[in-house]
Amino acid sequence: MLSQREQSVTRQSEVDVRLVEAALGDDPEGLEELLTGLATGPDSSILLSRPAGWLTSGRRVEPAVVPGALLDQARHGVAARQRFAAGGIPVLGVATPVGADGSIYVELYPLLELDRSFRYLSTLLITGTVVAALFGVGLGAWAARRALRP
Repeated sequence: MLSQREQSVTRQSEVDVRLVEAALGDDPEGLEELLTGLATGPDSSILLSRPAGWLTSGRRVEPAVVPGALLDQARHGVAARQRFAAGGIPVLGVATPVGADGSIYVELYPLLELDRSFRYLSTLLITGTVVAALFGVGLGAWAARRALRP
């Protein structure tokens, strides 16, 4: 599930980067409107590091929450992704270099649904393990009493 989410997020981010690159070349004034349109939901965030500063869209996050290693890879011309918590919400961050001026496009996709699914599955597995262990102890005690009865 996580791998599928990472693949779809990477593909979506690649499409969004192309749109931002086109806007940087054609109409940098309409960039804020484009970023607002690219936000995929109430918990997603888009950040664009420009030489003049940061532009943000979607759920407000401080650029300082984006890990430095993620930004460093993008500064060196390599698209990168990393999971981390932004404002208490688990996210998958994708950072991509964009434009010729050293700008970096960062998109943060929430992983709340996956987090809930993994927590449910882990609770289910722990409960199943405890029930199986108790059943095994009960069955073993019953078999031992029966086998050792005079």
